Amino acid sequence: MPDPHQSFSEAFLRPGFFADAPTPISAVPQTVTEQLTEPQVLVGHEPPPADVGALPPWTPFNAFPRQHELIKPPLLVDGMLHQGSKMVLAGPSKGFKTMALMDQGLSIATGTEFWGRETTQGTVLFIDFELTPVWAQDRLWTILKGKGLSEPPESFLYWPLRGKCYDPEVVLRVLEERVDGIANLRCIYADPYYKLSANLDENHAGAVTSLLLALEQFSERTKASIVFSHHFNKAGYASGQGGPGSGDHVNKMSGSSSFARDPDSIITMSKHPDEASCMVIEGTMRNLRSPEPFVIEFDYPVFKIRDDLEAIPQRRQHQGGPSKPSPEQVLSKLTDAGMMTQKEWQDAATAMGLSIPEFESIVGKLRGARKIYLARNDTGEVIWKPEEEK
Repeated sequence: MPDPHQSFSEAFLRPGFFADAPTPISAVPQTVTEQLTEPQVLVGHEPPPADVGALPPWTPFNAFPRQHELIKPPLLVDGMLHQGSKMVLAGPSKGFKTMALMDQGLSIATGTEFWGRETTQGTVLFIDFELTPVWAQDRLWTILKGKGLSEPPESFLYWPLRGKCYDPEVVLRVLEERVDGIANLRCIYADPYYKLSANLDENHAGAVTSLLLALEQFSERTKASIVFSHHFNKAGYASGQGGPGSGDHVNKMSGSSSFARDPDSIITMSKHPDEASCMVIEGTMRNLRSPEPFVIEFDYPVFKIRDDLEAIPQRRQHQGGPSKPSPEQVLSKLTDAGMMTQKEWQDAATAMGLSIPEFESIVGKLRGARKIYLARNDTGEVIWKPEEEK
């Protein structure tokens, strides 16, 4: 049976993928290949020759424009999203993600504020894989009126694809055919990501990266931002897993770690530990200063800022939950035991309420501070030991 990951990767790498969309759209190529383990190699396939003319030349530093002369892309949402960037908005299931993206899209289309932040007006395309058109349109009318507006913007384009197409290759080909007819296109929304990638495994790093790179290449050509929603993993809902203020909110996203590495802007919406209708917003930005966590309330059908609420009440991660163990508490488990294998120490840390990424982050910090070191026990097994025991 064809490997959908490989089919898409081959389609993406095929010369003329973006420039040569056929009409009518052809089916996804069903190429049978043999896929090996790391590194992935296609047997019988040679890499396409490099198109030297398609790559930009390198530039010596002294040929750069002066820093004050650099022309940076406009901010579509102040402090949150540049034009031409990729952004992911992640949150729990039924956690208002679609309402937030619709609100943001309408804010850009009308040039009105989003979550108290100024926007740059322009055309947006909202690709909806989840809602039936009647309910999506009803939501959009409700949000528009909730923002105090009455006239629907011509610059908000709605594309209903629920039950129509979940193939990223086909979607991108049709976009390529139609995009030149969209004036002043600022941003493209894909809601939700998992339906755009329905034939791909979100835990497969290569498949996720291939799709994100395809979106990036499309964004580069059109100069439009790409924004998509994504869901938290199951552990992300549980006690002690990357809650507000834990410093690793990006690890709450389901699937491959590519989701935490690739986007230029990562925004997460976590349930507030004390207020049921409120969400804690955390952000990690590549080209902007990451904002301090803040609280919004979903006051149907719009969001409002709640400056009166703490984003991280008493550093708790969920209602009635305990605070996260400190690095010193994690180290004490090793000190008490004298030595531990990676798994033994990891199991002890997760029993304390830490996620695996949180534990690995603490281990890195402890090792950097020279409080622990690696050794071997009598059987040759690799173990951790506290530095004072060395």
